[in-house]
Amino acid sequence: MMNIALIYPGNKRLGPVPLGIISLSAFLRQRGIDPRVINFDGVIDFDKELDRCFSNYAPDVVGITTYTSPSLERVVTIVHHIKRRFTGAKIVLGGVHASIFAEDIIKELPVDVVVIGEGEESLWELINAFSAGSDLSSVCGIVYKEGSVLVRTNMRLPIADINLLPRPDWEKIDISGQYYVYLIESRGCPFSCSFCYNALHKDYRTKSVDTVIKDFRYLYDTYRIGVIKFWDDLPFGGSKKLMIEFCDRLIREKIKIMWSSFARHEMINREVVDAMVRAGCFRIAIGVESGSPNMLNLLNKKTNPDVYKNAFNILGKFDIISVANFMIGLPGETEEDLSKSIRLARELMAVEYFAVNFKPYAGTELYKICLGRGFIPPKSTLEWSKITDFFDFKFNFSNVGSDTLKAASRTIMSMQNVPKLRKVMLRVAWHSFKLNPYLEINKIVRLMNNRLNIAVDNLLTRKQL
Repeated sequence: MMNIALIYPGNKRLGPVPLGIISLSAFLRQRGIDPRVINFDGVIDFDKELDRCFSNYAPDVVGITTYTSPSLERVVTIVHHIKRRFTGAKIVLGGVHASIFAEDIIKELPVDVVVIGEGEESLWELINAFSAGSDLSSVCGIVYKEGSVLVRTNMRLPIADINLLPRPDWEKIDISGQYYVYLIESRGCPFSCSFCYNALHKDYRTKSVDTVIKDFRYLYDTYRIGVIKFWDDLPFGGSKKLMIEFCDRLIREKIKIMWSSFARHEMINREVVDAMVRAGCFRIAIGVESGSPNMLNLLNKKTNPDVYKNAFNILGKFDIISVANFMIGLPGETEEDLSKSIRLARELMAVEYFAVNFKPYAGTELYKICLGRGFIPPKSTLEWSKITDFFDFKFNFSNVGSDTLKAASRTIMSMQNVPKLRKVMLRVAWHSFKLNPYLEINKIVRLMNNRLNIAVDNLLTRKQL
């Protein structure tokens, strides 16, 4: 039996549960392979912890998830550590970043295989091929090196019915040690926003209401989880009917979870929002992106500022947190465009605002536009890890200065309705505490320790410099 390790590199700051890794683990376990899940999220002394994890464990296959984020720095460290220490181990990278930069990663790092797109079936077939010592060319959806030649196999078709996927291996992580629990119950996207990686995956699929209810029920009954982030870009495909059905089921089955959700403006009406709030939804976030029709056209949002005004007018009638997400620093954005975004932000009267700096994702339409405006892409995985902070304005593709963008971001984010935000969050915190005091106290202690350790580490790093 081969030793399989699935690694979530994480960051210093505690983040959400590593849903992707525990979902892969469940898929493999369903087929007779029980991988070890290694979660480095929130680890400060990363090199020491990496060494400790493999002091008494020799993996045959290591799978590492990648996102275009600062965690890529850890990915590079893990890859070199594994290859140096276990020369015969096979290293497989997957996830968004690896899918986009598969060939570059194979050339740059001592990685054996990169999985493109959905990883469950490809990883399962890879492990079987490694175990049998067979040729990898029959495994769809991968890139690997054969001698000095890069091989990209046939594209793998997405999993047609994601309702058949097993429940994630929640027991392989410490839920109380993560900042929050989230669920993604759909894959792909039917829309074509020019800035988004999801636009590359048109095979939109969503789980049924029954399956989503079972996932909520399991977390509520097994772990007494009181709050979940329903993290789908488009819950139930934006269907009002399915969202109301889901809410009615939560109420009828007495699943007392409070939850947050993303939504598009099309789904917002009084009936839907009323059902969501009665079912425990306390926060609804909408990607407004811009108040400028020109920028909305650039983003291929197929919408206009007025529809957002209507949506937030409805949300404002409920005792919940409405969130308006803006994106600034877009290619060709002018001061007039920024002014329109600021004006729209004021008119929305949302409870919470975010205004982040645009970052170009390879493969998207805006990435191509940025290349035409002189963007020089990072030349390595490490370089990509350095430019992914959404509040960093070093890269600016707009027609205004970075100081102007920073000022616009501060202006929009200062519009928060702090009293209402605090009131709702206190209600949510009290709900979670009543449901599972131990879990919430443990989470608070870990978060406080994590923040303290980060502060100490930053202080020591500054002194060394």
